Amino acid sequence: MTEKEVEYIDYLTEKGILPKLLEILKQLAAMDPPPADPLMYILHALGCPLIPQAQMKALERKVSRAHDELRHLRRLLIDLDGEDQLYDSSSDDDEYVGDVEAAHSDSYDEYTDEAAAHTED
Repeated sequence: MTEKEVEYIDYLTEKGILPKLLEILKQLAAMDPPPADPLMYILHALGCPLIPQAQMKALERKVSRAHDELRHLRRLLIDLDGEDQLYDSSSDDDEYVGDVEAAHSDSYDEYTDEAAAHTED
């Protein structure tokens, strides 16, 4: 082995990685019958969170629907001439207020006050 390989093995041993992997591999070798997916067994033994494929697909669909709804709401806001109210996360960090309910409530109150004024005329 090269000096660099020895240093790396020493590093992995010092950090506890190599002993843990060797322990898991010994457990794997002793299993009868061996697991159908040894890599998944190793990941599970290391404590990696394993999300079932069906659950991952469901989460991806939820995110996709949320993006679609966000695009729809942005279009509505633009159609209502509210482009100045759009929040751009890449450039408007200082302008983000975060309280959507209060902002919605305030704008609704302004709208109803304005509508009431027009009906009185």
